[in-house]
Order: sequence, then C-alpha cells, then structure tokens
Amino acid sequence: MPKCGACGEEGHIKTSKKCPKHEYNTNPHPNIDRLLKKSNLTEEECLLARAYYKELIDEDVGHRKHQLEIGKKYGKTPRSQGMCQEASQGIIRQVFNNVLKDKTCRNPDSGDLVSDTKGKIECKVKTCKNNAPGSCGGKQGWDTFVFGDFSKYLEDRYKIMMTQIPDTDPKWDQFKPANKDISKKLIRPRLNWNEVLLAFKDDIEVIYEGSYDGIFT
Repeated sequence: MPKCGACGEEGHIKTSKKCPKHEYNTNPHPNIDRLLKKSNLTEEECLLARAYYKELIDEDVGHRKHQLEIGKKYGKTPRSQGMCQEASQGIIRQVFNNVLKDKTCRNPDSGDLVSDTKGKIECKVKTCKNNAPGSCGGKQGWDTFVFGDFSKYLEDRYKIMMTQIPDTDPKWDQFKPANKDISKKLIRPRLNWNEVLLAFKDDIEVIYEGSYDGIFT
C-alpha cells in the first residue's frame, strides 16, 4: 500500500499533502478522475485507485458512526445515510477488476460503469437494512445490472450480485412505469429489492461477499 506523504503511514495516498487521518482530502490526486476512466491500469495506478476509494469509504463509515454516537447520546436515531455513490461504485469496479479479473471495467464519461466484456453496467446499492425501493431513470439502459447489498458496510461486509439480463428484456417490464411513454409521464421505475431478487432468482450470480480488503486477496 502507498504511504501518506504527511505522516508516513501505509493506507493513505502517497501524494497527499495532508494526512487524511487529520483532514479528509476529497481529491487526493489531481488526475484521479482521468485515471479512473482508464482500463488495464498499471500496478501503481491500481494502488492509487484502491487507496482513493478506501479514503472515501473510511470517510463515509466515520461520518455514519459519528451520527450514530450523537443519536445514542441524545436518545434519537438519525436518518440512515447511504454511502456516497462514487465509493459504492468504486467497490463494485474493484470487484470486477480483481475478483472477476475484468481489467477493462472502468468509469465512463456518463453512467455508472462500463466494461469491454460486460457492456454498460448499471449499479444499484443499498446501505440500510430495509428494502425500500430504489429507482432508475426512465431513459437509463444497461447490458449488466449489479446489486450491491452494503447494509453491513459499517461492519466491513459487502455482498455484490450480478445479472446479465439487459434492460430491454421483458422481465424488466414489471418494474417500469405502467405508461411506457416517458415523454408524457415521467415516472422513475421503482425497484423493490425483494421483488427484483425474486423475479431474477434464477439469473443472479453472487460475484463477491466479504470485506473490502478481501477483494484484493
């Protein structure tokens, strides 16, 4: 793992000017966005991407735990705050890169992820323990759909599932608006977790279940 340029400890971006243990750095590398759009990263670039996402995850975890501590102090349960989209998609991308050995999975100019072998990848992640519906924009499309169950992310547990049924398949019609003409009725398809997993139970593959560090071992 790269070392922090400020404190010398491993696990931080080595080019950081400030130690993220003391002040969170939202852009630890000036070329990180461009780097994450590349496929087939070098070993050094992979380490940088891993460290960047780890900082995002640690920030989310720390923020959520702090909220829970305040809530406990005052006898109130705060609203559930989900992990930021960039961090959750980063975990999924790294599962594709390291577990599935798909080094072409990368961040596109628009959308969630893209791969030379899996096509356009739509990612939906839940970071709370209820099954309240998520949604997709009426004009979104995909070749591969990935479900991330990160409801135990505070305990460093992640479960990622995938189906390669594209959005054009009739199986998805039950989750689309009754009026398919979205130019007349802009309604976002509602994706209840239990209903989606039941509908695609024969087509869903669990591609990873474990800790963040386990993605790289």
